[in-house]
Amino acid sequence: MIELVLAADDIAAIRSELTGGETEACSILFAAQTSRKDGTIRLLVREVEFAAPDDYRRRGPAEAELSPEFVARVTKRARRETSVLVFVHSHLGNRAPRFSSIDGKGERLLADFLARRHPDCAHAALVISVGGMQARRLGTDEGIRVVSIGATREVLFDPAYEVPSISEQYDRQIRAFGRAGQESLQRLRVAIVGLLSFA
Repeated sequence: MIELVLAADDIAAIRSELTGGETEACSILFAAQTSRKDGTIRLLVREVEFAAPDDYRRRGPAEAELSPEFVARVTKRARRETSVLVFVHSHLGNRAPRFSSIDGKGERLLADFLARRHPDCAHAALVISVGGMQARRLGTDEGIRVVSIGATREVLFDPAYEVPSISEQYDRQIRAFGRAGQESLQRLRVAIVGLLSFA
């Protein structure tokens, strides 16, 4: 299992910079890779770098492609600093995002390039929208848990408890709690212990 760990302030900055606009946007996370005794790989984010307008090759409401020069620059820096790279991009809208087939094609090219330059690193991808986020190992379908550390520890995405699409029957709850609140409710598991029956 892989776990991506970010400071709450970094998550807030990423949400502020990448979501709510009219075009998709990107950032790069530089992370330290550590391993636990149980085999969990942890990616501890040290720094967030937001792509400037000149760092894109293409950018619009349904695409954001970073320039080869930008990718080369962050790759060189990551290699110099022994950092793992996490490629972050946004999707528009209020729904929880899912990686698209176009995302997959771009990731596989990046993963092949980084495998030659940075072997043995668990590089990752994260997609974010107003409605949530999803993370995976770069170029694969292996989900990554995303954890925010601030005043409290919060799991922002866990592939083991991925939420199915929300039915329209929960429309009132979404209006009351928001989409993120409804997704949190759907992730809950309830057990009743010691129920007595008198017949």
